[in-house]
Amino acid sequence: MDPTTRWWARAALLLIAVGPLAARTAADQAAPLPNNVAPAPNACAPGSGSRNWCGDGKAATKAKLAGPTDVAVAPDGSLIVADTENNVIRRIGPDGAIGTLAGDGIATRGPPREVEPARRGRFDGPTGVAVAPDGSVLVADRDNDAIRRITRDGRVRVVMGGRSERITALQQPEDVVALPNGDILVADGSRVLRLTAAGALSELAGYEDLDTPVQLAVQSDGGVLIADEGRARLMRVSPSGTVSTLARGLGRLTGVAVAADGTIYVSRSKRGHSSKTKSEILRLDLVHGGPTVRVAGTGRDGFNGNAGPATEVALSQPSQLAVAPDGAVLIADWGNDRIRRLTPAGFLETVAGRDRPLRAGTVLPPRHGGSGSAVPGAGGKRSDRCYDATTRFWTFLFVPRSVRTLSARATKVVVRVQTSVTARVELVLARNGTLLRKRKVGKVSEAHVSKPIRVSARLRRGVRYWLLVRGRAVSGGHIVRCDRRWVRVKGG
Repeated sequence: MDPTTRWWARAALLLIAVGPLAARTAADQAAPLPNNVAPAPNACAPGSGSRNWCGDGKAATKAKLAGPTDVAVAPDGSLIVADTENNVIRRIGPDGAIGTLAGDGIATRGPPREVEPARRGRFDGPTGVAVAPDGSVLVADRDNDAIRRITRDGRVRVVMGGRSERITALQQPEDVVALPNGDILVADGSRVLRLTAAGALSELAGYEDLDTPVQLAVQSDGGVLIADEGRARLMRVSPSGTVSTLARGLGRLTGVAVAADGTIYVSRSKRGHSSKTKSEILRLDLVHGGPTVRVAGTGRDGFNGNAGPATEVALSQPSQLAVAPDGAVLIADWGNDRIRRLTPAGFLETVAGRDRPLRAGTVLPPRHGGSGSAVPGAGGKRSDRCYDATTRFWTFLFVPRSVRTLSARATKVVVRVQTSVTARVELVLARNGTLLRKRKVGKVSEAHVSKPIRVSARLRRGVRYWLLVRGRAVSGGHIVRCDRRWVRVKGG
């Protein structure tokens, strides 16, 4: 074959290989996102605390978020936010206005339905979001043990897990990634799964290599980075399937993202009252062996303003990350109820969220649909209907905020509790509706996270338990707030 013929043959092969990708990229950019649903019902009253679902239709910097865990960048420049504690998925448009893509702000009281309207979608602690090539939005609905899809026809559909355990049973999925070919990656429990567009399921990494994967990121060569919070390591699965450790000793690793030039960013957060692990964003130079550099956060957990030089603005328990096309790093600043943006020039600004979490003695404005006391148990009567459909009251805040995995030999569950008003708290450990243990706790206030509270019981390996937390305000005892978490025991 002469050189000219050989050149044209190579060009033809290149067009065959690149053509579909180019067409798909153009289609991705043209694919519209789902429409927003009815706006959040509450008014963003100044000084009423940041933990509220409000502000839709206005500037995102005037709205309020509640513990946002993840942010994703859509092809049209929109930001998709997992507004975790509000149990909704928000969208920040290119114009800076915020809206709600799905959810009604009420946590699910059971496994999610296979299909339901987006405006009435019931999420329970959604922690991961991703934009698929067709414009739909994938959600890691953590406490519902499901991966769900918000489709452009205004519905929420179960993709994996859920009531029917579609494809496979999931265990508190933390993150989901949409690949250009239609495949999805899921960080679930102590494993990372891959579901192809054709429906084939495989495991990229399991409990032998991982402990608690919380976020995934894909490199240009197809390698998958895994932020393993439990082992304080950054892991990598190569295109050939080899699992390796890229960096260790990173403290409580809570997020990872990769820029177009290959630069890796990770977020890490403080662990309890420990001063050894800080709330900050780091840049890792693993290719050239350069130093690890703090690029955002002061190194101390807290809040000291909305904008400024990135290393002079405090973060509070930053969670998952994303990188925008212009190289800016988006940060889910979980503890400050904000989405932040780290510009390429090193400036940190607030993209969404305002106000601060409630302090003790704060008087809340009336909730949507009634007075501030119109919650389950109103009128001073005790009620165990913690998940009544009318509950939209964010008085009590409980930690941990995700599933707690115990060792196979565990005989007790240890938790910490924090409230936004002084309250008496009760813990209940149950399995399959059967009460195992009940523990009453003295007064808990907003000022301090409680000392470790232990609930002892005979726990079985491989079994999941419900841990319910009930709080009743000391002042105005008609105010009741409940929360729940799965407790999973390894083994079996």
